[in-house]
Amino acid sequence: IRKYLARTPLSLMRKEQKRIKIRNLKLGKMGYIRKFQIRNIIKELRTSLTVFFGMFISLLIVMLALNCYLMCTHVAQESERDTRFAYLYLYKYPDQTVPEGGEAAFAKTMHKKAMGYNMDITLLGIHSGNPYFDVKTEKSENKVVIASAFAQKFRLKEGDIFYITDEEEDRNYTFTVSGITQYGTGMYVFMNIDSMRDLFDESDQYFNAVFSNKELAIDPGKLYSTITKADVTKSSEVFTSMMRPMILMLTGVSVIIFAVVLYLMMNIMVARSALNISMFKMFGYHKKELKKLYLNGNMGTVAVGALICIPAAKILMDRIYPYMISNVAAGMNVKAQWWMYAGIYAMILVLYGVINTLQVRKI
Repeated sequence: IRKYLARTPLSLMRKEQKRIKIRNLKLGKMGYIRKFQIRNIIKELRTSLTVFFGMFISLLIVMLALNCYLMCTHVAQESERDTRFAYLYLYKYPDQTVPEGGEAAFAKTMHKKAMGYNMDITLLGIHSGNPYFDVKTEKSENKVVIASAFAQKFRLKEGDIFYITDEEEDRNYTFTVSGITQYGTGMYVFMNIDSMRDLFDESDQYFNAVFSNKELAIDPGKLYSTITKADVTKSSEVFTSMMRPMILMLTGVSVIIFAVVLYLMMNIMVARSALNISMFKMFGYHKKELKKLYLNGNMGTVAVGALICIPAAKILMDRIYPYMISNVAAGMNVKAQWWMYAGIYAMILVLYGVINTLQVRKI
């Protein structure tokens, strides 16, 4: 305010604006309209940067909504695809023999901390060649195969070392990742069942879980619970339906923010050029020609800015997103298809076209 009021009264009366000296800018043999557009963009550089910043903030919100959608969609799809068993029986009092048609396993609930939250991890001992899991385990008490969801959540890769905690015994167990298998249903760590029995001092025939592709005749009194494939699929769909309103809200908010910023900035640019526009109209320029001079030049700024902001916002949000869902025990597959980026880019250009049409009326 002090800088503004320090100007001379005559300067204030004339409503003079500080302009960037672009008179000596050499633009080669371009046409008059193209030269005018470029000079106008440079003159309104601060306004263009404001639009660029507003676009980036809006796209961050869009990418947050997109990541939520992608994660929910992938969890639902992977849960249905990766769950090969029809029934999972968890025993309270295990039998001595495996029921006919069943595949024995040794399941134990462990825990692992992630960003301040204590996650339930299922350490699952299975035989090599288990038909319900695409896992090749080796006889070792410290080498395991981890599910893709577990690897995504804890950012692990083959060869990494991690530990999980048995809270009942208050003991940590350290393992080396020998492989990663596609399994997005939950936080699973796969181990050879014989090695797991030795690790936890169980008998050679011990099991407490049975997988099957059909219903088995097991006394319900011996079981903790029975989980079906339908239960797994339904739980993932509930997760998606809960997130849908937030996804729509975030998308709507981002569109509003970008539209408001773009409209206000273009409005300021037109208002600053009001006197010049009037002079052009006096010299016989038509509305379409004025649109080319003062509005269409911004199309390049928005188009190029969107090409920069879309990947930058996605990369930044992918880094931030794990901290936003640190309490969610699920995989974080947020890979987007190319057509999703193309759709966002097209939405920006359509929004610009609508606002451009509104500004033509002002001209």
